[in-house]
Amino acid sequence: FWLIPGVVLIFGIALAILLPLADETFDPDIQISYSSNAAIEVLSAIASGMIAFTGFVFAIVILLVQFGSSQYSPRLLRTFIGDPVPKIAIGTFVATFTYSLLVLSGVGTEDDPNFVPNLSVTVAILLVAASIFVFLWLISHVYQELRVGNVVRRIASDGKRAIDAVYPEPIDEGGAETRSAAVDNLGEPASVIEHTGDQGILQWVDRQRLVSLAADAEVALALVPAVGDSVPTGAPLFFVYGAGDADADTLRSSLEFGVERMIEADPAQALRWLSTSPSRRCLRRSTIPRRRFRQ
Repeated sequence: FWLIPGVVLIFGIALAILLPLADETFDPDIQISYSSNAAIEVLSAIASGMIAFTGFVFAIVILLVQFGSSQYSPRLLRTFIGDPVPKIAIGTFVATFTYSLLVLSGVGTEDDPNFVPNLSVTVAILLVAASIFVFLWLISHVYQELRVGNVVRRIASDGKRAIDAVYPEPIDEGGAETRSAAVDNLGEPASVIEHTGDQGILQWVDRQRLVSLAADAEVALALVPAVGDSVPTGAPLFFVYGAGDADADTLRSSLEFGVERMIEADPAQALRWLSTSPSRRCLRRSTIPRRRFRQ
């Protein structure tokens, strides 16, 4: 969550260092000048106001997201947390606050107590204007993201991408039965590799790596849990068939576990979200008589 805000904050700090140096070295004529007292008052007001404004804005956003999660499904909170717009907004607000504080410390120097970085102060005012536009963009974006149609459309789009990524080619007719029969013909597994970590949700499987490891070890692997399953400590992860030697830790490292299901490699998660989507709730709560639905 803090990657994008961190990048924007670093940009603001760099700007606060370079612009006062440009003011002091080149003295650019921007047709705007401030007295030292006016510059201090402006920068102080921006710094104190931006930190309060940031808290106010995100209190509103959290309330909107909390309302949306209670109306739709708590599972959808992850999609809002992954949205880049709130991250850009918090980065802009915090960068403006930090920039104003740093420029404020540069008003007046040992050589010239009356030095005022006019360009830097003007940029601080422009950053406030940019923060206002970002605030309006954030509120509009969150409102649009919480609309019923957009929620369902986003879930469907994410689910389609997950299906295309996990199942790039359609299964051939009878292919599942053929593979199941092939596994049954392997007999009893030579060894069983168990889960040694904490209980978690299987989020992702590196299939290509597993195929390569099985080929190198001259074994056949059967993955026991499916993506999205909860795997407790000590539960079987792989059935290993063949006389080859497969390193258990290397096989375990090809699996990724977490605390919740991830839609990127779990197309069934999109179906779970849609089953609790607002469209279904609206259908259940509709006042239209059931007889009309049957018709």
